[in-house]
Amino acid sequence: MTMREILFRGKHSKKSRWDCGDLYTNNGKAYITLRDTIRGVRVLGEVIPDTIGQYTGLIDKNGTKIFEGDIV
Repeated sequence: MTMREILFRGKHSKKSRWDCGDLYTNNGKAYITLRDTIRGVRVLGEVIPDTIGQYTGLIDKNGTKIFEGDIV
């Protein structure tokens, strides 16, 4: 049995990009972070809470990961 990768994606609150990594929440704000074995945890940025979706474990025909809320 293979474990599903736990991964979240959310739209950055100030830049027009999607960040992907671990989800961290604090005081009503949501952040996407990356774990790095050398640097520790690195915050990519604050994301808009309504845009957060968890990775489903599936990929589309182009090899792109599918997240909750994606239209396929």
